[in-house]
Amino acid sequence: MSAKNVIFEKLSPKELQELKELSRKTFTDAFGADNNPDDLEAYLNSAFGEENLRLELLNPLSEFYFAKLKVRLWVISRSTWEMHKQISGRKTRWNLSEFM
Repeated sequence: MSAKNVIFEKLSPKELQELKELSRKTFTDAFGADNNPDDLEAYLNSAFGEENLRLELLNPLSEFYFAKLKVRLWVISRSTWEMHKQISGRKTRWNLSEFM
């Protein structure tokens, strides 16, 4: 995969709903099976709630990006700068440096 095929788009508050949905799905796919459903839902509502994500998007010290490859959407985790992609139900991690 070549870096020239990856497009990075900085998110703004108008992408809040898409960020929320993708963040919740990514976290649930990665950690859902290992957690109590009630605890998981409480965490998702707290960490990935609209108000929390909106404040993070508006914070000048925080940046979120979507990385897109052709028509597939990828997400970069702001805290670890690792890329997450779903492949056949398995989570695969890509270090950002692999695309540069």
